[in-house]
Amino acid sequence: MRGIKVIGIGAGDPAQVTMQAVDALNQVDVFFMLDKGEVKQELIDLRAGILSRYVRGTYRVLHGRDPERD
Repeated sequence: MRGIKVIGIGAGDPAQVTMQAVDALNQVDVFFMLDKGEVKQELIDLRAGILSRYVRGTYRVLHGRDPERD
């Protein structure tokens, strides 16, 4: 069955990711990361670091641009 998981990363410190989040991360085949521009590049780097630290096995990361809003 295909599904979407929304996994929170907590306060943003990779050392504080919960075991429940780690378990959920390891059930995912493809991660979507939205690019919100240079100002938010730190968030993309943080998320990539969490994936490399906690996800065992292979996975894909798809990048997209966050749509502009008013």
